[in-house]
Amino acid sequence: IELLPAREFPLDQETIARFRQAWRRQFEGDPQRSPSYREVSAGNAPGGIEYYLPLFFEQTATLFDYLP
Repeated sequence: IELLPAREFPLDQETIARFRQAWRRQFEGDPQRSPSYREVSAGNAPGGIEYYLPLFFEQTATLFDYLP
């Protein structure tokens, strides 16, 4: 199990591709018009990126999901 701090996002090629695909499924219109989409596509984590956490992962969990 790998738990990352809330402000750390894995920005490797696979995760960026997953984010981009999820973004296009979730939001209508041209994604290039979004500064957040462009920043993540360039490998940067813009301020407020934590709001898009579900777009980076197939499944999300909280700390309580790992406690007995």
